[in-house]
Amino acid sequence: MSSSISIRCGFRVLLAALLAFVANNSLLFAQDSGQALRVWVGYRTLRNSAHLNDEAKAEADRLEKLAIEERAAKQYSAALKHLYQGIALMRGQKWTAERSMPP
Repeated sequence: MSSSISIRCGFRVLLAALLAFVANNSLLFAQDSGQALRVWVGYRTLRNSAHLNDEAKAEADRLEKLAIEERAAKQYSAALKHLYQGIALMRGQKWTAERSMPP
């Protein structure tokens, strides 16, 4: 009898830990998708207001398309990298390894 109570108690602790782990990772997942969405909205705002030549427009559109594909595949860090690269392009800034790291 004592061992069955101990097993049930251990199972409850394990279940609680598993639920806490899933809930925590769900919150992290939501933050990543939310961050990608916020940066994309800023990207579109900049893209619509920036005065770019045809070559820069084509590159900005290409980077946005890549970011959308990565976001759809839930590869948020890759999507952010493409968006930040496009933002640097539209601002006339040089793209460097340091700029590839999100703030």
